[in-house]
Amino acid sequence: GYIKSGIIPCAKHFPGHGDTDSDSHLGLPKINNSRARLDSLEFYTFQYLFDRGLASVMVAHLNVPSLDTTKNLPTTLSPKIVNELLSK
Repeated sequence: GYIKSGIIPCAKHFPGHGDTDSDSHLGLPKINNSRARLDSLEFYTFQYLFDRGLASVMVAHLNVPSLDTTKNLPTTLSPKIVNELLSK
């Protein structure tokens, strides 16, 4: 409905913020899920929305080694995640 009305909605927080054990406003939570799990579970909702025209997504401030192995790099600053994975 938003898209049909000319509003650009924004999904958040990619790649998923449900498995954190700390507050990302206070530190850098680490998500140790495998890429296979991310693809089959966490990414599902985002892919569903992208397939239906979603053009905007907020990236979560997390460390996800299965997506970028750079030590302590948050997803928000990862070219592999922001420029490659999300640009597909």
